Amino acid sequence: MDVAGALALLAIEAAYAEPAAWLLSSAHFRNDLWLLRDLAALDLIRGELADRPVVLEEELDRLRPLDTATLGAVPEVKVIFGPGTCVVDPPPGDREEASR
Repeated sequence: MDVAGALALLAIEAAYAEPAAWLLSSAHFRNDLWLLRDLAALDLIRGELADRPVVLEEELDRLRPLDTATLGAVPEVKVIFGPGTCVVDPPPGDREEASR
């Protein structure tokens, strides 16, 4: 499933509370990655991580504005630091400087 398909699936399944995980191939990430609805879904895939990065649904909005090089580094960092690693919003001053 590609990223667009997964986003559509997330929109459909938003009404369900069960944990969910999808294995995606992404050209932007240059790798397969796991997309999880939330950290509770980590239990579903723990045995299948195989050094693939884990991206949480809540991180998608933070990843969209990143340039290709930065986006490509995210999975590498996530694999190094583990599946609980989350992309967070930069502090306000850093956000304005990064957009220049």
